[in-house]
Amino acid sequence: MKRNAAAPYYLIGILGILAMIIMGGVGMAQMNNAEGEGEESAETTDLAPEDIYSNNCMSCHGGELEGGMGPDLTSVGDRYDASEIVEIIQNGKGQMPAINLDQSNAEKLAEWLVDGAGN
Repeated sequence: MKRNAAAPYYLIGILGILAMIIMGGVGMAQMNNAEGEGEESAETTDLAPEDIYSNNCMSCHGGELEGGMGPDLTSVGDRYDASEIVEIIQNGKGQMPAINLDQSNAEKLAEWLVDGAGN
């Protein structure tokens, strides 16, 4: 009786495909869990207003609040009060998108801007 020599290769191929499907599913589940954890910690992290600005605003408003792609913020406190700035941070305005900050950090950043950003 002759054995089919190709049978072990088919079996190896099927097992390999099955392993890739399982590993892909595990990888996607881990990636989804990691994304959820990152969002949660970013919202609840208590940062200094300078760090909040550096992480969220500097790329458009400049390192010295001088403006660039976004408007100059050096005297933003003359145009808006802190509650208006919080509203803009959380909902966006014009070309500026909403920034995903919790209420505490949005208020801290707004107060810092109204007070002259440490100047």
